[in-house]
Amino acid sequence: MAKDEFLHVRLDQNQSYTGKKSILTSQIGLLQSLMCIKKYSKLRKKELKGKLKIREILKDIKEELRDLKKELPDVPKKELKKVKKEVDGVEEELESKSERRKKSKKEKEREKRWGEELEEEESEEDQIEKELASIREKLKEIGG
Repeated sequence: MAKDEFLHVRLDQNQSYTGKKSILTSQIGLLQSLMCIKKYSKLRKKELKGKLKIREILKDIKEELRDLKKELPDVPKKELKKVKKEVDGVEEELESKSERRKKSKKEKEREKRWGEELEEEESEEDQIEKELASIREKLKEIGG
């Protein structure tokens, strides 16, 4: 078959109607699947962000405990009760330090980048919603 030749297939009205309806329904299914994938991706990024924050917090706690072990002397069991009171005071001090801890520049940049990505995903979701509405309108027009 040459490039200039066209192949025509004759369809009756019912076949044409069924074909259009099937194509539009398939498009709706594909767009809904795409939306689900995007939502999953968004939730996965949020989960990873939370895990990274937890990892950083645990790393800070580990460093603080290491520093605390260096500062505290080795105590015999008899003197343990006396030292326990001092440790309670140090723990309170560590808690207040961790509350006052500010976000590093790296954390702020990472959160800003993720925020921008989420905004882009939301705009894509809006476009998909519009396209879904358009296809549904077409389905209504042909009587489906």
